Amino acid sequence: MSNTYNPEDFWNRVKILLKQKNITQLELEKIINIPDNTIKQQIFHKRSPDVIEALSIANYLGTTIEYLVTGSMSDERRKSDKLVADIQKLLDDYSGK
Repeated sequence: MSNTYNPEDFWNRVKILLKQKNITQLELEKIINIPDNTIKQQIFHKRSPDVIEALSIANYLGTTIEYLVTGSMSDERRKSDKLVADIQKLLDDYSGK
């Protein structure tokens, strides 16, 4: 992990997660209530979103600002995500999915 922050890396991670969720940048903007083409302009000008936008993006994409900025998550977050996944698997197994 590099010690320097690069907005391009942030947006590349967002793009990957958007693709996984099968939604567009414009759809995300509507969902988190920011003006159309805001993300496109920030990507083009290599700018970061403000903190509230970054938090809204991370929350919607089911990740953290830490991951979007650095590409990694703290050990506590990984443990929490694993616990949630394990609980979901138990619930799915119990309900016969």
